[in-house]
Amino acid sequence: MNSRTIVRVLTVIALFASMAPGLTGPAAVHAAPNPPPGTWPFWRYDLQRTNRVPPAVAGGNITQPAIKWVYPVGGYSNAWVADITGETGLPDGLPEIITYGGGRVRAFNPRNAQALWISDLIPGLQTLAFVGDVDANSSIEILAFARTAERWQVHTLAGSSGQRLSLITDAPGGTVYVPIVADANGDGKMELFESTAMTSTPTIYTFAG
Repeated sequence: MNSRTIVRVLTVIALFASMAPGLTGPAAVHAAPNPPPGTWPFWRYDLQRTNRVPPAVAGGNITQPAIKWVYPVGGYSNAWVADITGETGLPDGLPEIITYGGGRVRAFNPRNAQALWISDLIPGLQTLAFVGDVDANSSIEILAFARTAERWQVHTLAGSSGQRLSLITDAPGGTVYVPIVADANGDGKMELFESTAMTSTPTIYTFAG
């Protein structure tokens, strides 16, 4: 080890010796001190990042998010969020929660947990193929896709009440997938495309009326 190396080693030792206890390196010139507890501007008190916790644990408990409301729907369930109704039965700019499971579709007001409606039993209910205005009349419809061993079905439900408005059904003819819903001809009304692996000529259904 030459004298130049010794000087460098001594310089590093002196640098670390001058640090405050607990520090591992010199503080950046522009670094600001940590904000006092409870003053951080983005409150994140739970692992789910919901910002909802009981006041008693709001000082830092991040393992107990508060549940706003719970409604058991049964079976394998899932949910959509969409504006499907309002006081007049038409969309009002405030979204609802649409769940499906246990053979039924349900709509809730997420602001007060009120159950708005529950559909009739739909055997073989699997998913929602579409939520929106299918026939260009300003009201919202929900297309519930069901499949049994005998046939597949698409139930058109009124977004305002859950009442079944129409039913599309056909023999499965093999593996059937969730139908595709789109406005194929630009008239503002939806078409439903049968989706199956067993035919090269799938049927197209229209909501034009």
